[in-house]
Amino acid sequence: MWYRLDERDNDPAFFFANWSALLRVRFDLQSGLPHFSDSARGRESEFMQRLLAAAAPCLPRSLIIVFDDAEQLQSARMHAAITCIAAREERRLVVISRLPPPSSITALVASGDCALCHLDLSFSAQDCVRLATAQQVKLHSGEDLRSLTGGHAASLVLACEVMRSTQSRESVASAGAAGAHGFLLARLLEVLPPAQRELLLRCCWLPTLEPALVAKVLEAADAEQVRATLDALADRGLLIRHRLPATVAFLPHDLVASGSQTLSRQLGYGSFAERCAQVLQEHGCYREAFALWADLERTQQAVQVLERLAQNFAKARQSDLLLAAVSRVPRSTVEPQPGLCFWIGQALLGVDELEARAWFCKAYAAASVGSELRLLAAACVVFSYLQCARGLSDRLLWAERFQVECERVKPTIYSQLVPLAQICARYFLAPGAVDCQRAEQALREILPVLQDGDAWPSPHFQLGAALVLVDYVNGFHDSEQARQLALMTEKLAEDPSASGVLRGRWWVERAWCYAGEPDSVMFQRCLSRIEALAVEHGIPSLRFQALSIPGP
Repeated sequence: MWYRLDERDNDPAFFFANWSALLRVRFDLQSGLPHFSDSARGRESEFMQRLLAAAAPCLPRSLIIVFDDAEQLQSARMHAAITCIAAREERRLVVISRLPPPSSITALVASGDCALCHLDLSFSAQDCVRLATAQQVKLHSGEDLRSLTGGHAASLVLACEVMRSTQSRESVASAGAAGAHGFLLARLLEVLPPAQRELLLRCCWLPTLEPALVAKVLEAADAEQVRATLDALADRGLLIRHRLPATVAFLPHDLVASGSQTLSRQLGYGSFAERCAQVLQEHGCYREAFALWADLERTQQAVQVLERLAQNFAKARQSDLLLAAVSRVPRSTVEPQPGLCFWIGQALLGVDELEARAWFCKAYAAASVGSELRLLAAACVVFSYLQCARGLSDRLLWAERFQVECERVKPTIYSQLVPLAQICARYFLAPGAVDCQRAEQALREILPVLQDGDAWPSPHFQLGAALVLVDYVNGFHDSEQARQLALMTEKLAEDPSASGVLRGRWWVERAWCYAGEPDSVMFQRCLSRIEALAVEHGIPSLRFQALSIPGP
């Protein structure tokens, strides 16, 4: 089984989502695999072991798992996670990397659980002759070509294409081995048809050459001509065809892309880098657009795209990817952006509550007085104290700030955050000052949208709202209504991708609905689920919360 790593796999939420999907497709696993949640961060190796154990009955007796482009993986936690694969004798781990392996892989080699092979992948002189013949180039001896290119596959393809295009073997003779690739690419560009040359020089900044994107960059009206030009470059070996469900994309070889970018700058095409970034942004390719804007040091444009990208990362719970993106731009350009700060806080809820609250505070400070975002940021700060309720004076201060903002503006987006915070502020943060009328109105406003995922900025908030309402109804109404509400929201608490902490706390609140009832089957079920979640997610504090509930 082959898995090609890229820089996004440093975020465990991204890696395990794709790794699980690959296992399901490769071995026809319909269900039963655990889902990675925020509570598993820092325990990636343990989660990998659980994932493999769940998949084990469907895996073949002998399995070779290959991780390609392993140099893209920089996270020590993820290094440790993939080495868990070699813990069983029937599984063999192969790691392919352009750089020396990390210490975790080296340790496996030392223990004999993994073999380290130094493979010479360069082409021999005889291989060069065969490749030249396949490219319709007459070559009597492959030794000169091997010396020129170092036997490197990409350089060999370029050299053969130059000789085939110019009908001259001497045209590549003056290139030194060290700069062979750049020389050959420049020489080839000179003899390429104008349409092919212009496409490479103007669109080399696109990570994937999709016909629609290329046509937009070139401002070409004839889409068929663009596709024909891409096909011609692929036939020359400069691009790789990659078939997608609805279209065909073309991937440039790494050395072709980097060499073309260098030549593009030298030949005065550098402005097309910004054009490519703008097209990527317009087509919703925010991650690629942000990376290009950041590489070009266009900080203003990068931060603008980052705010939209932050929403996607927050909803996907990929906080590591978001923090890595934030680190690519100056902090001084991030903190004045209230929307960006708001979504960074959303991404960190359930991961680092104190840090999440700090970003919500930054969003509140950066937003203009009386703005909708300022109110939502204050509501989020109030909500965050449910997870980490340190500092009574701070809690009361933010409850007061929130109430002030409520008088200034009525939100139109994520409006249910306001009544949720009303309940939190009145009931949890200042228990002696419950405004029953306002809290009841808040309850009526939240219930209709409680199970609508699109109505909440993140799944963390949705499940958090469910446990707050169960607790509130059980405390200020009666246990039967609280039980009905718990039954209605159980699906949220059983979502394996949700926060393990919040899932456990929800079951604690549900157990309180049956406190003191003898022979309660549901009470015992609640205790069982609390124990299971405490073990699965490594949260022993859930056991102590359960001990405080009067049992039957």
